[in-house]
Amino acid sequence: MQYKLPKKTIKATKCDRNYVCLSGRKGLVCEVEHAVGKGEIIMVKKTSKCSDRYYKPFADGGCCECPVRKEIYKRYKC
Repeated sequence: MQYKLPKKTIKATKCDRNYVCLSGRKGLVCEVEHAVGKGEIIMVKKTSKCSDRYYKPFADGGCCECPVRKEIYKRYKC
């Protein structure tokens, strides 16, 4: 399933990987391990397909600050 997001969210994101996460293909979106609030902060297991621009390592995973990834979580709960 391809993810549909507002154009303003996509424009606000500088993606080094050509927004591969929007394709919905398995393994292209970092797995959310924990979310705080309604997805303002998401802790993820990083995939090799994800850009380092928004990923901040922390413990065994990391924090994702990507506006597109956060919006995918908020809209699709994944």
